[in-house]
Amino acid sequence: MADSLRAEASAAGLSEYFPAPVEQESTLELQSTSFEHTPDSPPRPIFAVNIDEAQFLYENIVTKREYAKSGVTLSPGSLVIDVGGNIGMFSSWAAEECNGEAHIVAIEPAPLLSTALSLNLRMLEMNYSKLTSTVMQCGLSDCESDSVPFVFYPRCTLWSSAHPDMTGPKVFTQATQLLEINAPNGTKEQGLSFNAPELAQESLQAVTVPVVVRRLSSVLRQLKQDGVLQNSTPIALLKIDVEGAELQVLQGIDDMDWPRIQQICCEVHDSDGKLSKICNLLVERGFHVHSERGPPPFFLIYRHISLARGENGLNWQESEMVHVYATRRAGR
Repeated sequence: MADSLRAEASAAGLSEYFPAPVEQESTLELQSTSFEHTPDSPPRPIFAVNIDEAQFLYENIVTKREYAKSGVTLSPGSLVIDVGGNIGMFSSWAAEECNGEAHIVAIEPAPLLSTALSLNLRMLEMNYSKLTSTVMQCGLSDCESDSVPFVFYPRCTLWSSAHPDMTGPKVFTQATQLLEINAPNGTKEQGLSFNAPELAQESLQAVTVPVVVRRLSSVLRQLKQDGVLQNSTPIALLKIDVEGAELQVLQGIDDMDWPRIQQICCEVHDSDGKLSKICNLLVERGFHVHSERGPPPFFLIYRHISLARGENGLNWQESEMVHVYATRRAGR
């Protein structure tokens, strides 16, 4: 997988910048930090692969409440499914939105992220007696496999994907262009180093790991067999953030399971008409759909830019990243 990506990079004239893979995921270690999940709560520890990344997730999910838009709400007793759980920042936010009374099913294929996710949810359960969680280490798609190559980026785990065309040379090219276009004024005068290819390359060191891939409906059946869920349990919110596989995840839901789903928040990479296909699918399934452009997946890079410029954020009107919010229409 990594060799094929480097071949694509070479064909695109980017071979000198495309990095060699990180040799072993097992050499990586989790870091810990703490955040206040609500204004009135004390700081709580959280495990992460990268502190910068955890801060980015906290700002967008907790502070900016990016999943509480377009009529999406949660209440105590909710069942929430977090597809692409990463370190569990969304799962933790959802639990807090339910006042600690919820069941969270978090699904994450990357082994190191799954470990952090499990630790963070277990610690949260210690604070809430009515909070339960289930962590499943697998990916989701429209078909199943016991071993699918998964490209994991330790320095930017949010890019990790079983669809590296979304996070390989394409991301590198876009990231480098973004850096060059937004190069800080007066960088040299300030004595700051700003090398676009180097910054992009640093974030794209990768390791490929084999992961199990399931269909969401298969996961729901397994949870029923394990006594975790019932067929009649409504899914208050299905969150999907899977770096290119979002349409396949939705196509992995059986007809009988769709009526259970009340709300969906989905991060979509809008390429090849994918956004239109997803929105049309959700409308056909009885949802009211709203979408809005979000920041590109270059958070570490735009952090470099923000620090150098003394500013927060960039203009991302041309980003392919779109947040889709779907709420079930009355009577559907």
